[in-house]
Amino acid sequence: MQRVLAQYFDLEHSRYVHPHTLGESRLVTCHGKVVWFEQRWPRRFGLGVRLRSFVKMELTAPNQARFHVVKGLGRGSQLDVVLDERDGQTSVDETYDVPLRLHPWLERMVQRWLAKKVDEVWEEDLRVGLPHGGWPGIPRDPRPGNCP
Repeated sequence: MQRVLAQYFDLEHSRYVHPHTLGESRLVTCHGKVVWFEQRWPRRFGLGVRLRSFVKMELTAPNQARFHVVKGLGRGSQLDVVLDERDGQTSVDETYDVPLRLHPWLERMVQRWLAKKVDEVWEEDLRVGLPHGGWPGIPRDPRPGNCP
């Protein structure tokens, strides 16, 4: 379970596993159980600009993490992660809160699109499996409190 949780806090993960869906992350600061990072999204729709998000990521319990987008693309969105270990397997429960202020029919379309994008990210993760010892370029334990 700790390796799965550490994967969420490994900022190199998106660069090596999700370059086309998540882009890359850059550490801004790390204090105790809180990590602030900048998410640079992949270029989309032929635009030369890469959109950015500033995210507060924190370990909220030994098996829980929260990601809160405080600025940029997806501002106000939140992801809560709860891990549960049973019979040597780790189950992952992710709850997304994406505040949308749209007409109901448009909101349903956007929710379906977001669910599809989340599924794409999970498929990429499953293809590479869980790393042992971190992703390339991250030889240390990337969890909060162990930041450089």
